[in-house]
Amino acid sequence: MRGLFAIMIVIGHCSMRYEKEVFPWLLIHKFNMVSVCFFFIISGWSICYNLYTKDNYLRGFLKRKPLKLFILALICQIASVLLKAVCLGEKIHIDWDIITGFNWYIYELIVFYLMFYFTYKYIKKRWAKITIICLISIMVCITAWYLSNRYPDYFTHAYHFSSLCFAWGIMIHEFYTPFVEMLVKRIVFSTIILLVMGAVSCISLKMPQGSFVGGVILHNIVGISVMTVVVLWAHRVEFRSIPVIGFLTKYSTEIYLYQFVVLNILYEIFLRYKLEINVVYIVMTLICTMALAFVMKKVDNMVLKSF
Repeated sequence: MRGLFAIMIVIGHCSMRYEKEVFPWLLIHKFNMVSVCFFFIISGWSICYNLYTKDNYLRGFLKRKPLKLFILALICQIASVLLKAVCLGEKIHIDWDIITGFNWYIYELIVFYLMFYFTYKYIKKRWAKITIICLISIMVCITAWYLSNRYPDYFTHAYHFSSLCFAWGIMIHEFYTPFVEMLVKRIVFSTIILLVMGAVSCISLKMPQGSFVGGVILHNIVGISVMTVVVLWAHRVEFRSIPVIGFLTKYSTEIYLYQFVVLNILYEIFLRYKLEINVVYIVMTLICTMALAFVMKKVDNMVLKSF
């Protein structure tokens, strides 16, 4: 499902530049953070799952997770600069603002993985669960403080705060497995309750500019509610059997990494030729992103094999 939500994120980012507020695209843009929440929840859940189901999972973890992600992000930065130089004639310049850069999700995951590794390796199990969740929450709060000072209205579009869902993913696995199993037995009722929670929290979209309650607290309640519904229904639907989703999942990391490279280049081209930013822009961005992801997947694999 990573691939499916990666595509939703691409469409959401494209719709931010859509010149006409057409309902389907506007809706996807407004709830784009829900798709971002999925990546954090599944990352937190899967890392715990692997820890308890694979022997010596922490052995070689630093190379397998944080280092790999950093290499992928670095390759993306280099590819982005080269593509912009070729397609737009821009000077070769690498932007190292990793906090507000377009690959912020990758860098936050790297920090979370490091926190997870050292916590579960050196702290007793019963304390590790609480410690890692507290560390992640503290880090997110520090990031919020930094961004709110640098960008006063940042809470209104702070997808960074979706990273709290990484801790929620850990909690689902560590504490709430019996709870989730209970919800699955009453899946329709549970879905309704959780969707109501998300719907009520949607008032965050109407909160004043710079609202911490709307931008952070309700923002995450929406994501957690909707993503918990997804987790519940994943017990009932075999998503892997759907060919398109299976294909997209294979390239989900590259789709996420290279989406901004494509949409920024196409956006500049559309502006230069005075073309309307419309559905054609969205479709072209999707096609070109998937094509670039397909190519860069091979490049990434070649580079990673040398490590």
